[in-house]
Amino acid sequence: MVKHKMIISKATPEEYYSVRLFYHSLIDALEGTKYHPMWQKDIYPAPEELKSAIETAKDAGMKAIRLDVLKGNVPAERLYTSIGFVYVDTLKLFYEDTGRVDFELYELRV
Repeated sequence: MVKHKMIISKATPEEYYSVRLFYHSLIDALEGTKYHPMWQKDIYPAPEELKSAIETAKDAGMKAIRLDVLKGNVPAERLYTSIGFVYVDTLKLFYEDTGRVDFELYELRV
């Protein structure tokens, strides 16, 4: 197993804007679909909501849940690891709103 060192740094104001813009566009894009996370802009999901989603995944027979988190999004990283998600790797991923940037990949085996 390859181990990676995680470096957490404070985002610059420019990076924060990109994260916030992506987060808002994701919420907008999923609104009205069965995949809408029911999150409000600028508010991260409550741990209870995540736990409910995990139980739904277990009931559906899923083996794992995976999340892509913009590198440097410390509040999201803390929330997900507090629920039991484990850091897996960092990859450059392309999303229309962010371009090709580093995302930290997290996984929870259910």
